[in-house]
Amino acid sequence: MSLKSNPLSGYQIIDVFNAVNTLKEYNCQVIPIDYFLNFKLILPKNNFCICYNTLSAHSIGTGHWCLLLLRNNNLYHVDSLNNSIDNRVLDFCENICSRKKIRFSKNNIKLQTTYSNICGHVCIYSAYYLSCGNDLGEILKRFAFLSFDEVEHVIVNFVKHKYNIW
Repeated sequence: MSLKSNPLSGYQIIDVFNAVNTLKEYNCQVIPIDYFLNFKLILPKNNFCICYNTLSAHSIGTGHWCLLLLRNNNLYHVDSLNNSIDNRVLDFCENICSRKKIRFSKNNIKLQTTYSNICGHVCIYSAYYLSCGNDLGEILKRFAFLSFDEVEHVIVNFVKHKYNIW
């Protein structure tokens, strides 16, 4: 029983990030993946939240949203498809983790099917709960035994009811 959610735009995601009180102290950004080449020079010093699209800035289409969030000494990467991390993003993460004693973790379960549109919703859901102090493992345990339709129902309803977007 899919909710047939629409893919979220970068504008919708940043609007939600700006509305989330627990994300106010983060330097929230929504970027295309090719911006990671520029980020090597400007490494954030404090907590940050980056939602990035796996498509290049010059590509056409909706692409796929992933989340990077640094909270205290933990760097989290969330990809709802559980794909391999792009080398540009991986270099960025390794660069940050090597500067300080930062622990890196990523999700280890797939949260959506290839044909689902909830990747932006998953980023919002994850950013909210991570910024509230939850550990990524705690968040993922909620979905470990649910079907893809059930996961979609929980996440899309959370975003819909809390931020009034599909």
